[in-house]
Amino acid sequence: MESSSSPLSRPEIVIWEITRRCNFSCTHCIVDADARGGGQAELDTREAVQVLHQLADLGVHSVFFSGGEPFLRRDLPELMRCGHQIAPFTFSAVSNGSILTTEMLRQVKDLGLKTLQISLDGATSEQSSQLRKGPPRAFDKALTAIRLCHEVGLPVSVGMFLHPGNIDSIPQVVDLAAREGVSLLRFSGFVPLGRGASAEIQEAMRYDLDQMVGFFRDVAAHDPVATGVTLAFDHAFGPTDDCFQCTAGERSFYLTSEGDVYPCPSFLHPDYRVGNVRKADLASLWQSPRMRDFRIPVQEIRGHCAQCPDLAACRGGCRGVTYAYTRDVRESFPNCLRRYRRYLAEQAPELLPDPQPPPRPGSGLLEVLGSCYEQHARRLDQALQAHPLSYLLWQSTLRCNLRCQHCAVPAEGHVAEREMSTRQVKTMLDRFARDFQVSQIGALAISGGEPTLRADLVEIVSHASALGFRVGLDSNGLLLGRHPELLDRLMDAGLTLPCLSYDGLEATHDASRGVPCHEWVVKALEHLAGRYPQFPLQTVTVVTRRNLSELPRILSFLESLGVGLARFATVVPVGRAPQDPENFLQPEELRRMLRWIARQRAAAAEGRRRIVAEFSCDGWCGRALHAEGLEGLVRENIYNCPAGVTMATVYSDGRMGACLSMPEDLSVQGHVLEEDPGAIWERGYRRYRDRSLYFRDACASCAEWRYCRGGAMHNRGPHGELRNCTWRTLEQAAPDELE
Repeated sequence: MESSSSPLSRPEIVIWEITRRCNFSCTHCIVDADARGGGQAELDTREAVQVLHQLADLGVHSVFFSGGEPFLRRDLPELMRCGHQIAPFTFSAVSNGSILTTEMLRQVKDLGLKTLQISLDGATSEQSSQLRKGPPRAFDKALTAIRLCHEVGLPVSVGMFLHPGNIDSIPQVVDLAAREGVSLLRFSGFVPLGRGASAEIQEAMRYDLDQMVGFFRDVAAHDPVATGVTLAFDHAFGPTDDCFQCTAGERSFYLTSEGDVYPCPSFLHPDYRVGNVRKADLASLWQSPRMRDFRIPVQEIRGHCAQCPDLAACRGGCRGVTYAYTRDVRESFPNCLRRYRRYLAEQAPELLPDPQPPPRPGSGLLEVLGSCYEQHARRLDQALQAHPLSYLLWQSTLRCNLRCQHCAVPAEGHVAEREMSTRQVKTMLDRFARDFQVSQIGALAISGGEPTLRADLVEIVSHASALGFRVGLDSNGLLLGRHPELLDRLMDAGLTLPCLSYDGLEATHDASRGVPCHEWVVKALEHLAGRYPQFPLQTVTVVTRRNLSELPRILSFLESLGVGLARFATVVPVGRAPQDPENFLQPEELRRMLRWIARQRAAAAEGRRRIVAEFSCDGWCGRALHAEGLEGLVRENIYNCPAGVTMATVYSDGRMGACLSMPEDLSVQGHVLEEDPGAIWERGYRRYRDRSLYFRDACASCAEWRYCRGGAMHNRGPHGELRNCTWRTLEQAAPDELE
């Protein structure tokens, strides 16, 4: 048995079948919902409120109401109101849309409903009603519900159940979603549970070869930028994304209307019923081995999955769907679209669209890039010798109001440190203005912790601006979204380069940041874009295995908010980050991300995108003259590590160093309150400027040395040893396969 979650682990999301009653009787319904609610006794209002208390105690922050039809519960608004009194829950829901009214939608929006998914299984009434058996004019009512959501300002998406009767209508449904202003179209697949468990229905749900070929062509031809519609797929299709990850029993669970608890809605079988909240508290049910005992070693998975090159990454896809089909969690995943596509590529490659090639520049651009690399090498020689300070980073505080999974500078590791006072910070800035030409320092970037926790931040920004610094701010956005007046005061004081952290769509962002804060960073971005369009709006996204699959939707969403530059960074293995291996991309995943960034930059250069994507300062990516090389295509400038060469860092207590991404014993060079910063800059930093120290081992035989000079300094150990190389990682990635 694989190791399960620690007893101290906490769930983040509950999918709550708030009622099994429904005014539809869909052929494929996994919970067998109908007007009677399956004949089961629902948790009443009092019991549901008790569940909300237990969810809060357990650490759940996101509640997704499913059904049946959730809005048939008349006490749903009351439950949401009680929920907000108990904890800062984030609510979302799914609905068939047939009974929704403007008043109802406005009420639940005011009570905190953040998103609503409307079910719509086709582009026409006839197509949508093939399996979705509901009241008259159900299709028209669903469209009306979508329009009412827009009217009240409630974000809405469309959920489409794919089956042989509608799988060839994807282009038409995308067109419909685009016309209705829906930006997300989520496809769900068949799972043989509930009414869908019968052999007759299972047989009717099988796709044939021609349908699958058309499906792949439609998906491959889809352009989310041109249509404004992003496509998403649920777990019933298998690991459609390289970063498929099952969260059941580790970050999420399923709660039925009568109080039964399961690892997920795909495990709705008596064998995987964990217990009932009427007989046991949720904390004990969450810690039950039954919640996770389907997590078997991948070596025990049989059949096609055992031979699949993706097995180590996807771990056999959804084991719940597998069990629903086979009653054996060790069997191979059925209906895997990636396996299906691989089979087609082998048996009938002419039927599939050509796989998207990596973004390779044309011969003319290669010639230009070749010249740029040489110029870059010469400029790097000059910078290493002259080391002009052009970027100053101030770690304003170690305090933070979030607890991010990837934090490189967790405050718990620095409890003995003392922040500089307002007077000391001003003295530090005065000394830099005296020792250096402020006009040559491109930016003073204020970082943290969370800078907005400093009560004197506005005063310090004003002082820095008066000295001539171009002031930037890196913030998680929580306080700025809650208090836009603080944002206005900072902008009035001279802030010109605001950059906010955005790590995924709502559930992913909040899970990554440890606190529900997605709503507030979005509000801060909206405020900046609406009130200060003259200033460049920037974001930074820390990419992990948890949010890699969301990058296209993240970029499209940020573009819709008016963000001009979106930076994407990988996780540095220091601080809190090494505690979770899911923080770090595999070689194939890193290559996939960088190629995607290169494609988005090309789209922006051609005018097809308003937002520019950029890879952060995470290492040398190899010249684009090589098959896997992407340097020059993923950033505005060709990369060189600025730490100690053109960039200095001042820590919260006044020590002066090179880079926050490095261990402090390697970074720190002096103290700005004890010695002039100009003197520290000139006498220190040898390990950053003498790159001959690193011309050894693999670097000594690398053809990229002349251009990268040892890569990112945060990727080196205390004796200069190379711990990680982005270019080597890209070279080690497995050969391309059809995805």
